[in-house]
Amino acid sequence: MIENSRVQGPNFGCQWHFHPEMELTLVLQGGTQRWVGDKITALKPGDLTFLGADLPHDFRNDAVPGSTPKDVDAVNIHFHPDFLGHDWLNWPDMVNIQTLFKEAKHGLQVSGATRDRVAERMINMLETSGTSRLILLLELLNDLSTSEELTRIASPGYFTELHSSDK
Repeated sequence: MIENSRVQGPNFGCQWHFHPEMELTLVLQGGTQRWVGDKITALKPGDLTFLGADLPHDFRNDAVPGSTPKDVDAVNIHFHPDFLGHDWLNWPDMVNIQTLFKEAKHGLQVSGATRDRVAERMINMLETSGTSRLILLLELLNDLSTSEELTRIASPGYFTELHSSDK
């Protein structure tokens, strides 16, 4: 199942959390900080991240003294790593996407022309459904999996230790 939504309002509607779905977040407006794993980074319009399953994160829109806060406008896509079945990542043609999913365990910042192409597809996904939405997701995953414009967010040694009671 693929869930995509537009987040608009005074905040991102979440707190520090994690979930089994992978997440793409495109910040169009607003936001002050991004917390991913062991990193806190300033947010700016155009910020695009790809977060792996169970990676703790939070997007903030805190009040900054001396300035008027802007409302958040962001696009989110959530999908389970097995959204095409349990074995799809083992298909020979999926090696690049399998590697991408492993790298996303630390979170990935997307930049440059890749960011522009993926952002466009994310926005288009808001107005599609069914097979068209699935095709757009596969296209953007393919784009990300072959890009050299991805930067790891959490430290290389960062490891999330989750317990069944944490969920």
